[in-house]
Amino acid sequence: MPENPFSQKQPFLTTGFNVNTTHPLISNSDEYIIYRKYVNIHSQDRDMLKYPSSNSFEIELPEDITNVGAIKLVTWAFPFNIKTFTSLHSNITMTFQINNPYNPNIHGVIDPLIIAIYNCLISLNNQNFTINIEEGNYTNLQMTTELTNKFNAVVTAAISDCLAYDQNLLNQFIASGGYNRFKVVVNSVSNNIWFGNIADGFILTNEVQTLNNSLNSNICRDNKLPVYTDYGLPGFLGLSRFNMESVTSTNYLDTRFYYGDVETGDNGIWLLPDPSLTGSQVYWVEGICQVNIIGNNQYIYMELEKQNCVDETSPFNVSQFTATTNETNGICNAYFAKIPISIILNLEISAGIYSYKMYWPPAERIRRLKFKFRLHNGQLVNFECFNFSFVLEFTTFLPQQLRNYKSLNIDSGGVSYSKQY
Repeated sequence: MPENPFSQKQPFLTTGFNVNTTHPLISNSDEYIIYRKYVNIHSQDRDMLKYPSSNSFEIELPEDITNVGAIKLVTWAFPFNIKTFTSLHSNITMTFQINNPYNPNIHGVIDPLIIAIYNCLISLNNQNFTINIEEGNYTNLQMTTELTNKFNAVVTAAISDCLAYDQNLLNQFIASGGYNRFKVVVNSVSNNIWFGNIADGFILTNEVQTLNNSLNSNICRDNKLPVYTDYGLPGFLGLSRFNMESVTSTNYLDTRFYYGDVETGDNGIWLLPDPSLTGSQVYWVEGICQVNIIGNNQYIYMELEKQNCVDETSPFNVSQFTATTNETNGICNAYFAKIPISIILNLEISAGIYSYKMYWPPAERIRRLKFKFRLHNGQLVNFECFNFSFVLEFTTFLPQQLRNYKSLNIDSGGVSYSKQY
């Protein structure tokens, strides 16, 4: 019987076998090439029927983006002139009362029109006059001019209705220019506002607007967080949230601005008694804080569905949750990117931003993106008819085996080779 060739008694020789192969096995080295893919998105490219407003829309990318390691907002161009004062923000309304009108009877004035105006104002003593400024953006001068004209116009309308019983007095009142005793200015140095009247005492009834805003925020406005700083137009004008009654003085220097003219040639003396009303004196209210015509919404928050990665604080409120736990009432993964907008410089800002969504392991595939643009208080941004665009950067990982290559450098000294990876 022949001996087994694989027996341990004699060595196993492999020299007689062909061990060469043209198909070697390549081990998986888990190496990737980092590749950045950019997608430019325009708001006007959305489905207009499904998403009539550009503050919330969905788009489908031209192709699937695979093995996504990170998403980042890199550039943008948003409209700068988003309105600061709008009815949606509840900051265009203000109320006041005339509680101490000029009394011609105690000064011996016998002009029938002046007496009739006094009687009308007395009959309206407990009535709140309401003014609504135009929606939009203002400078200090535009704001004070708007307030002066609106305050006088609403009183003029009320007195005109009161004088409707006597057409002759009504015609005289209209011919004289109506009621023109209110004057509103801003101290350009301290940047606070002054409400003045050249004859009548008044009250700025800010509590009415504070209460209305509280009701609107809790009942009428969706996606709205509690608000403690924006309490209507008085808050933007630097006024107290409480009623402010005018003060008076017979010394005209009490209201003088010493830095220069308010109106050309007035030498800073902007409020003087009405010379046509014997014994009249001035009344005024001074703002306690600076005027804020820019607003508090200088950032747009971009939400990207399922990609939000930035936490956001939330206004503190007394609730069952905050009263019984030590946890914060902030929001985790509230938004994707925070975008600054500039109304002061009247331009658009476009620059890199540091918030990004990172995946590890990489996301297998991304094709659809859904956006929402809001303010910090939860309100959707009203872009009206303005379009905007932005660019997203997708960092992808492409599997690739490590390869070496050489580059040929030809210069005046001859030919050289350099090995690169």
